[in-house]
Amino acid sequence: MKSILLTFFLLPLMACSAIAVEFTPAKMLKDKRLTVPTTANLSRLEGWVLLHYMVDIDGKAKHIEVLNKSEQLDVSEELTDALAKLDFSPALLNQKPVPSGDRLFYYTNKSLVNVNNDDVSPGFNSRYTRAGNYLANKEFGKAKEVLDELQETNSKNLQEQALSAWLHSQYYFSQNNWPAYGKQTKIASLLQNRLPTKWAVTTMQNLMQWHVFKKEYAAAFNALNQIQLIEGAHISEKVYQTMFDSLQTSLQNDTNIELEQTLSDNHAWLHQMSRSKLSIRKTQGTIHAIEVRCKNTRFVLTEQEAKAFAMDVDDIDCAILIKGENGTRISLVESGDLYQFTALN
Repeated sequence: MKSILLTFFLLPLMACSAIAVEFTPAKMLKDKRLTVPTTANLSRLEGWVLLHYMVDIDGKAKHIEVLNKSEQLDVSEELTDALAKLDFSPALLNQKPVPSGDRLFYYTNKSLVNVNNDDVSPGFNSRYTRAGNYLANKEFGKAKEVLDELQETNSKNLQEQALSAWLHSQYYFSQNNWPAYGKQTKIASLLQNRLPTKWAVTTMQNLMQWHVFKKEYAAAFNALNQIQLIEGAHISEKVYQTMFDSLQTSLQNDTNIELEQTLSDNHAWLHQMSRSKLSIRKTQGTIHAIEVRCKNTRFVLTEQEAKAFAMDVDDIDCAILIKGENGTRISLVESGDLYQFTALN
């Protein structure tokens, strides 16, 4: 079913090309498990990291960048080191090796002796229930106070972090604090397999709507695809098709996609392209790097070059990666033909 849906997903969006392209993705040569040092035996802390990296033509992971990470336990440096030591078979374009970009989501899974670390603690459960009740009664000041305590004191393992992000997203939605809402919704989506099925589906629907609001259409299609993959979700073909058609109409009608983004110095910003041309301009702050990363190539751009850049019709699944000082603001405009992209699993 997934391959059928993915094929349908691509056809309406793919730019026409008269050149046949044979592409083979990069693959890890040995099935080594990425491992990083864990916390002390009695600690319940677990962490997660979302990375983007390039596999070079020699089969090594290079240009590794952090896109998002857990605030409870930061293992990004250890994971970067571990990933750089692995060996890959490089991606092949028409049987020739090419640099290839990919994402990696990694999480630690702490096992405690004679103790199940997958459940929530009594302290977490108590504060979570109180915060939920305050939200239901629209006592937002009290809810925020308990939510802060929940995050700082009780959110240790991945289950607690997922539930905390879910409840935080509901609070920030009630306050119309859209940047904070988007941040928490993204965290909840990364950890959605730790949420009840109904909440996991709602989280991915919220993420899809958030990306549409931000005009991040390729990411919105990816969120829709993820809903189909949630175990026990049972999304009907009719419902899926309705959401798909709505997204596609929005994308087709938006011929000049304008985005605004504020950068963080803690991680890079990655935006998957849905049209073939882009223009990036800095409106405030300092940009450190601008790259176009694809499944079959990589471009490093100057700020001047980024003001007018067009992707080749055979570039596969391209995304823009930008790094800069905290608070740097950029304006990005996508135009041109609809661009080929696939949903990320």
